[in-house]
Amino acid sequence: MITLDEAKQVLPVGRRVRHLYLDWAGEVAPRPEGRPGAGRVHDSDVSGNCCSVNIAWDHGEHLWTSPRELVWERDGDPPPDPLLAFAQAVSAIGRSMEVTHRTMQASGAMGLAFRGDLDRLRDRLRELPPEQVRGIHDAARVLCEVTAEAPGDAAGPGGQRGVAGP
Repeated sequence: MITLDEAKQVLPVGRRVRHLYLDWAGEVAPRPEGRPGAGRVHDSDVSGNCCSVNIAWDHGEHLWTSPRELVWERDGDPPPDPLLAFAQAVSAIGRSMEVTHRTMQASGAMGLAFRGDLDRLRDRLRELPPEQVRGIHDAARVLCEVTAEAPGDAAGPGGQRGVAGP
């Protein structure tokens, strides 16, 4: 949400805008005579935020429109693509889901190793990409080194649980 003062700066009379959801273009303009709010350009709510801007749409209508539904050109910038932000968000979600999926695969492989289910572990590792298998190998090596340093007989030689050290 933008304040009424900010709206007057970024959405002055004459600024070309596009509707975010509809295939409409127009410009910020005063409300025409004979219409409610004639002469007004921006309207605010009780907190001082701009809740609507009058737009003279190219198809002939003057409509109050929420600034949230508008994209506008900054001087010298090409018109923004309203779907670009959506596409970028979906792409980021996809990358995040891929990382989560790989983490779960690695955790599943470690779980099979912990339970001693070696046949299923071998099958699972064959299904994974080589770089992920290397990552699991490196993580297992670090786990062995750290557990070997654990106090008492929590981990014995070679990282085997319950095997007493020398």
